[in-house]
Amino acid sequence: MQARMTSNTSYINSFKPKMKFLFLFVFSVYVIGCVNPIRPTTNTLIGDDHIFYKNFEVGQKLTANIGEPVLKVKNYTISRYKPLFMRASSDFEISGGIVTITGDAKTFYPIIGEMINDDQTCTVLALPSKGDFLSRESTFGVLIKKDGSVQGKVFQSTRIFIIYSFSPTPPDLKFIPLERAIVDKNKNYLNFDLVYGGVHDGHLFFTYREFSADDLEIPVFFQNISYGTGKKIINFRDIELSIHSVTNENIEFTVLSEDYLNKLNQKLRPTKYFFHQDSTLYSLSNL
Repeated sequence: MQARMTSNTSYINSFKPKMKFLFLFVFSVYVIGCVNPIRPTTNTLIGDDHIFYKNFEVGQKLTANIGEPVLKVKNYTISRYKPLFMRASSDFEISGGIVTITGDAKTFYPIIGEMINDDQTCTVLALPSKGDFLSRESTFGVLIKKDGSVQGKVFQSTRIFIIYSFSPTPPDLKFIPLERAIVDKNKNYLNFDLVYGGVHDGHLFFTYREFSADDLEIPVFFQNISYGTGKKIINFRDIELSIHSVTNENIEFTVLSEDYLNKLNQKLRPTKYFFHQDSTLYSLSNL
């Protein structure tokens, strides 16, 4: 019994230097200094954009081919808010020493907030790790400069900077903020078109389409409309058109008058969207 206890004590004593080395190794990798205070991301309004578009002017002679809009009108307001997410310009690796963070261009990465480091105001971006030598899964705070490039400093969930300087692959990697925008449905809202459908059996055919603020590009309502070919003046939703000529290929017309902006306004529920820098609209259902 005494021999066994002596053996176990010797084993433990022999392991202590290894534990001390491991502790010092981890300490030297992770403890370079606590991060500066982080200003959390808030629901801050940046500004409003009034969207107004129509494909005609009163008194202008126009031609529309079959399947094209004769009339198209957009009139609404979008409120823009500070981004909550960023996306990468490409699949990437961000490496420093023995730590590597990987990601892809399809994922929306959450913004933790902003902080000042090395006299620079940086965005703190949360990037997940698929595993490192300390844990199977963790989240890193990566500092992103104003131009979208990686600043080089990374901290773990403990909010202590890792000693290594980090660099991305590819070197020109950028993170792009995804601006949030809300269609303001408490203000005037119009989004419709009237598509030419051709001539058949003595009638002109059109399709009226409405687009709601829940989806600005896909029709949520449509109605087929017809007028006799003998009519030279037709009225549609307070818009008066003079018809010059019609075929199964196109229609020539002039808008004589319009009085719809104050009569077709809709009061609708708010809808949330993403805008990329190219102004492409993306709906985000889980916010």
